[in-house]
Amino acid sequence: MSCDTFTKIAAATVYGVILGLVRMKTKCCYATMIVHGIMNLFAF
Repeated sequence: MSCDTFTKIAAATVYGVILGLVRMKTKCCYATMIVHGIMNLFAF
């Protein structure tokens, strides 16, 4: 596995954990969609 592949996997895992925590904390899908959109604006 190349370093680039590992970086993509790590970034996707962190991204998913952040969105999961937001959804768990707010118990609302709309908040997750808003955070997802904001994170996409900044290319996370």
